[in-house]
Amino acid sequence: MKVCADCVDVCIKRRGKSSATLPPDDGTGCMAAAISAMSNLLVSQGLICVDLMDMEQVLRGGGTALFASGEASGEGRASAAAEHALAKMKRQIAALAMGAGVERHHDCH
Repeated sequence: MKVCADCVDVCIKRRGKSSATLPPDDGTGCMAAAISAMSNLLVSQGLICVDLMDMEQVLRGGGTALFASGEASGEGRASAAAEHALAKMKRQIAALAMGAGVERHHDCH
């Protein structure tokens, strides 16, 4: 996670409940509250289904943001998943630099 936290502004890790490693904000806790609220909306099960496309609509026009996730199993899975997510993010950054836009992934379980 240290490598991941050094490369990104916000790193959310999930272990049962969501938690976040956040950069310092202006002292109001607004960033932590926003990240926590979005994370809770995405992982909570209920009558209303909220996914990343819903979040995109809410955040549209707020500037550039990148999102990547990684998945792994077995020994060393946390590091492998973080490395997989970072590799995806590097591809997104390269696509932005070339003007190709950001890859989108929509997955509903």
